[in-house]
Amino acid sequence: MSDKPLDPGELTCRITYRYLTTAEGPLGEPLPNVPVVVGKAWAKAEPISNKKVRTADQDQVIETCLFTCYPRRDVQIDWQIETRDRVLTVRAVDRSKSDRIVITGEADSRHD
Repeated sequence: MSDKPLDPGELTCRITYRYLTTAEGPLGEPLPNVPVVVGKAWAKAEPISNKKVRTADQDQVIETCLFTCYPRRDVQIDWQIETRDRVLTVRAVDRSKSDRIVITGEADSRHD
C-alpha cells in the first residue's frame, strides 16, 4: 500500500457488500444464510494468491485478494464481497489510512 492519494482511475472493479442472516419463510420457518446486500462500490482489486491447490498431502492454498476502496464504516469481518465472477469472505479490514480502506478477502470453498 503506497502513500500516494487514492486515484479514482484505479478503481476498476465493481463490488457488492453483503452479509448472511437468518430470515423467516412464508410459514414462519427459519431460512438460513439469506444474503442481505448492504451496498456497492468501485474498488481496486489486487490478487495476492490466485491458485487453489487440492492434493491429498497438501493443505489448500486459499485464493486471497486485496480490495482498496473509499472508506465505509460498516464493513465487517465475515461479510462477503461479490465481484462479477466470484464471492469472497472478508478476512481483514485495514482502516489505517483516512482516505481508503483495504479489505482482505479470501475465497471460501463453500462458494465454489
